[in-house]
Amino acid sequence: MEEENKELTPELREKLRGFMAFGENPEFWYVPKIYREKNDKGEFVIPKDLWPTFKLRGKTGIEIADEEDNAGYLDPDTRKVHLTTGKRRLSVLAKNILDWKNFRDEDGNAVACKRVGGEVYKLALKRLPAALQTELHEAINEQTKLSEDELLGLEL
Repeated sequence: MEEENKELTPELREKLRGFMAFGENPEFWYVPKIYREKNDKGEFVIPKDLWPTFKLRGKTGIEIADEEDNAGYLDPDTRKVHLTTGKRRLSVLAKNILDWKNFRDEDGNAVACKRVGGEVYKLALKRLPAALQTELHEAINEQTKLSEDELLGLEL
């Protein structure tokens, strides 16, 4: 039986997020949610020219499961569980952040995305605050893509 392609509405896609197959191209651009907030009139609160954009590579379902399996270890001597979620998160970010643009520090200075040996260099990675690390990690796992409205006018 041959499968046919179906066009889904944005509302239906949102409702089914996390239960539909990942696309074949795992690379996508992402903007943190706080920059994409809208006011009562449906306008973006923060102008798009201030939005940082992150080029990410999404993980496959198998990579996500492998990460969960390696999120900690049991010390056989003390029988204590040691979680390594922070270390795993940084490893995922180093491998799956491909680039970023317009990412600035609190003084307005641009922060460069330097990659060495196929990974984001630690001096660049250390500039990512914990809340941003967590959101980017989640976006990588879920392959969270921007809407057409959010993409419109962004320089990627």
